[in-house]
Amino acid sequence: MNEINLNSQLQNQIDSSNVNTSNNRVVIIVLVMFALASLLLNAYFFFTNKKLNNRLHEIESNTVEQNPKDENITIQNEPTQIPEESDVSNEDEEYVISNSEMMNFTKKLSPNGKYNLWLDGENFSGQKLVVNEIGKNKSVVILESQYDSDDAKVGDYSLASPVWSFDDNKIAYLRFVIRSFGQFDVDMRIDLHTINADGTDDKLIKEDIKIVTGQYSSTDLEWSKQGITYTDMSSSVDGEKITIPIN
Repeated sequence: MNEINLNSQLQNQIDSSNVNTSNNRVVIIVLVMFALASLLLNAYFFFTNKKLNNRLHEIESNTVEQNPKDENITIQNEPTQIPEESDVSNEDEEYVISNSEMMNFTKKLSPNGKYNLWLDGENFSGQKLVVNEIGKNKSVVILESQYDSDDAKVGDYSLASPVWSFDDNKIAYLRFVIRSFGQFDVDMRIDLHTINADGTDDKLIKEDIKIVTGQYSSTDLEWSKQGITYTDMSSSVDGEKITIPIN
């Protein structure tokens, strides 16, 4: 009986020793794998840093070659010059068109082919007379009315039917002037004016002319060497072509 117990104790010791040995092997394997991983990681960082340092050295070398040092040369960073507001001309600013349909309908090329003129405005009323120098993107408002269809007053006027003079120096145009307000309509007269192409010397040529108008108050107004011509509707239903000499 004692011999059986002794054998059993020996067997238990052997089994326990085998378990401990197996556990020790697992720990050793884990430690070895961890050490190998550390070595691989350190090697990766070493070669990466070396490659990065070589690249930085190459960049520095190229910079030195492109910008050789010269003790006799002094480089200074000059501040950017910002133009004063007074140096900027309003005529150089791009004109913003408010009614492109009116512009295209009323646009007229000067006889010398260097300038365009047109009318611009809201609600089908010419409020600005614009001259543009072709090829220079330079548009100038040479005449502007104070007409506002939503707040019109007696004496207010809109602009219509501009045409160039034969020598490019002047422009003839019509003013539609409010004379009075009726219950359902507005009584207006049409005045013929001329103005220099630069916006100076605006003159009344004839007051209260009778003329047929079309879209955007267009007319058959023309300016030749003989003078300003249009169809006068004051004498007959069919009208009569008349010419007003201009000195």
